[in-house]
Amino acid sequence: MISAYCTIAFVSLSSLSLRPDAGLPSGNYDHLLAYLLLGALTAWVRTHRIETRWLLLLIPMYAALLELGQLFIPGRNASVETFVWSAFGAITGVLFGKGARLLFR
Repeated sequence: MISAYCTIAFVSLSSLSLRPDAGLPSGNYDHLLAYLLLGALTAWVRTHRIETRWLLLLIPMYAALLELGQLFIPGRNASVETFVWSAFGAITGVLFGKGARLLFR
């Protein structure tokens, strides 16, 4: 679980040359997919320990923190648009993961 958070932090805060390309038509979709998977995984694994409402708040806050961190990385920039895509992916992922957990466990 922690490795997923560390991977997103590394990709978010490293230079663009180290950033993997998911082959999606826009970088915004990369953000959406990464945080959707992160949210779903977190909700699936941690729902019994952390209330869903906290996950819906904390994961987008993590995305915002990493987005702001890009202001200090040469060649990177932060934008509200990419944060919105990340937050939408995180919220959707948490809800999907919570729903899947309720259905399959």
